[in-house]
Amino acid sequence: MFSILSTEMVKVRFQKGQTIFYRGHLPYGIYIFSSGKVGLVTGEKGVEQVGAPNNVCIGLDSILADEVLPFTAVAQSDVIGYFVCKAAVQKYLCHFSSGQIERVQ
Repeated sequence: MFSILSTEMVKVRFQKGQTIFYRGHLPYGIYIFSSGKVGLVTGEKGVEQVGAPNNVCIGLDSILADEVLPFTAVAQSDVIGYFVCKAAVQKYLCHFSSGQIERVQ
């Protein structure tokens, strides 16, 4: 999926302590983090740390379910990643579901 969307990816950087998005908001797209740590605040439970080196993708589940984001994301360190807007993700999914995109390995 990521290689097909690579032309739609915009490189993003967040400084430690910066809020990336807020719980309860509709997603504007997906974030794929490549370095740093992101804290996911789910409310009263506190912060769950997500390490970014494994190309963690955040926001896709909310787009697929057409739901609001279930957590707030806050940079726990300086973070680098990529953003793909919701329209590009939906366009990809429409093409994929209609069989117009070949699988990339």
